Amino acid sequence: HDPDRLTTLGLLYGQHGRYEEAVKPLEEACGLDPDSFEINHDLGLSYFRLQRYREARRPLEKAVALRPDFFGSNALLGATLYMQGEDEAAYGVLDHAHALNPEDRDTADLLFKEALILASKEETQKRYTSALTYLRTAGRLQPQDQDVQARISELLRHASHPPAQKRPEKDTPQ
Repeated sequence: HDPDRLTTLGLLYGQHGRYEEAVKPLEEACGLDPDSFEINHDLGLSYFRLQRYREARRPLEKAVALRPDFFGSNALLGATLYMQGEDEAAYGVLDHAHALNPEDRDTADLLFKEALILASKEETQKRYTSALTYLRTAGRLQPQDQDVQARISELLRHASHPPAQKRPEKDTPQ
């Protein structure tokens, strides 16, 4: 019933790639000390490595709430949200994680993908200004990507020349 010993046991299992075995002691430790950053982070990490993203989300959200500027928890939470298809939430968390550690290539690549997904959604809804914001983020992350640069140019044309509004038809006398 000692959260420190349970956490140590969970960490030892995790260090040897035995994430399934790591979950039980980490869950028990989290029950005993629910406000421990380390326990929540390690539990979320174990679930993430098991690809149990729905279960990883809660402890990772708690870890981020406890230490909002810890890169590792933010990156894991962003990846978890991405895997769950929570694009808007994933984008925000990944953007923050990228700001904390701009050198991390995996986070930058995931943020790039999310920016493209959200740009496409906005473009479909004809919200070109919002789509441009996402595409510009993608362009900053991968400036060599010619497809992104072409899409930015196309959206700039749309934004400067919005489609003409249909005139209302006049009532015809009967």
